[in-house]
Amino acid sequence: MIKLWKVAFVGLLCAGSMYSGSAAWACTYRCVSGFTTAINGGPSDWGMASTCAAAQTALTNSLFNTADANCYNRGYDGVCGTVTQVTTTPCYFNGTMFQIDAYANHSCLREICIDPIDPYQ
Repeated sequence: MIKLWKVAFVGLLCAGSMYSGSAAWACTYRCVSGFTTAINGGPSDWGMASTCAAAQTALTNSLFNTADANCYNRGYDGVCGTVTQVTTTPCYFNGTMFQIDAYANHSCLREICIDPIDPYQ
């Protein structure tokens, strides 16, 4: 019975040191630039509302969400920094509401963690 206890204790010590070592990883975030939401050079989003200002607000929110999804779909951690709007059609009345069409140029966030024990792994 003593041998089994010693094996279990040594196993716990090894597991504990493994987890304490992983907590010491140094992590940082980097922005990776050069992404766009443009579809064949055209708009990816539009904002519509009863005024041009409200349409712009709707467009800004939509562009951020599209850029964020674009980053996640590429395996990144979301949008990083500023989402730059590229207006393809300025505010106009579409028959029922004011509308603005645009796409976004943006960067994506990447978390980089380095094991201080083996930084080249």
